[in-house]
Amino acid sequence: MARSRVAPCLLLLLTSLPAARAFSAAGLGQLDARRTGAGLAANPVRMCAAGDRDLLIVGAGTLGSLIVKQHRAAFPTARIVAETRSTTRHDALRADGAETRTSEEAALSAETMANVVFCVAPGGNDDYVANVRRALALWKGAPGKFVFTSSGGIFAEQDGGVVDETSALSSAPRSQKLVDCEKAVTDGGGTVLRLAGLYNLDRGAHSYWLSQGKVDARPDGLIGLVSYEDSAGAALAALKCEADIGGEVFLICDGVEQTRLDICTSALKTEKFKDGKIPEFTKTEGPIGKRYGVKKATEVLKWVPTHKSWDAFCLAHAPATAAKA
Repeated sequence: MARSRVAPCLLLLLTSLPAARAFSAAGLGQLDARRTGAGLAANPVRMCAAGDRDLLIVGAGTLGSLIVKQHRAAFPTARIVAETRSTTRHDALRADGAETRTSEEAALSAETMANVVFCVAPGGNDDYVANVRRALALWKGAPGKFVFTSSGGIFAEQDGGVVDETSALSSAPRSQKLVDCEKAVTDGGGTVLRLAGLYNLDRGAHSYWLSQGKVDARPDGLIGLVSYEDSAGAALAALKCEADIGGEVFLICDGVEQTRLDICTSALKTEKFKDGKIPEFTKTEGPIGKRYGVKKATEVLKWVPTHKSWDAFCLAHAPATAAKA
């Protein structure tokens, strides 16, 4: 049985903190009426009841672990359950204030949660759509949020054009798995975040390319990026959003245009990769990639990346002498 959060919420309400919210039966009815007529308009009077900030994260890996930290910081009294394939991260997740369970343990539970974020990687997951549907079944529904992290790689555009949430999608088998999942989520009232290429200092395309002598791709190919930290921030923005974003799709990217060569060049500015060598990109023809339009996420979710670009991120991790120069 879910633990009571009545006392903390009452305390917040009485002290008039911004996070204080409480639902009455009448308020819920008014909320539904407003949502029916207001579309994506913000709901200025949404209140919170005990447990309505509780969160289940399915796939608490690199991205999910950051969501745990950011959600805990935003909502100190919320219950957070982190689900993983193995127990490797469990100690760290518990230290950040989350309850932990494995996927096998989760299969034995039918407990529902007010909010759910699904950020399991699709690779090596033959039952990916079924797993998404299982997670949807563990969501209590609106006014809470269900957030599914998809990929910007789903788009068909490869000729350098700008893509947004309405752009054509690829029919490739790899993309179709995500297309099917997105449909299940939006049909079920959830929200989709299409993430550009994810990175932190240790993980990302730069790390792979700099480990290779040759890369079978164009040096001028366009790559959209967003940090793991900012992607977690986008998930939190969706969870906190006062607008009705059920069934909506958002494109998440820092919005800065860079090529593969640019990415490698920026990486060499960091302490970690300062002695690296830019690989030989062997192609001069073929797909050039795409540019990302992120206006919708900025306007509706009020999301703005803290790392303005990959290059800015790299400069922040430059050797101490270079950073002072």
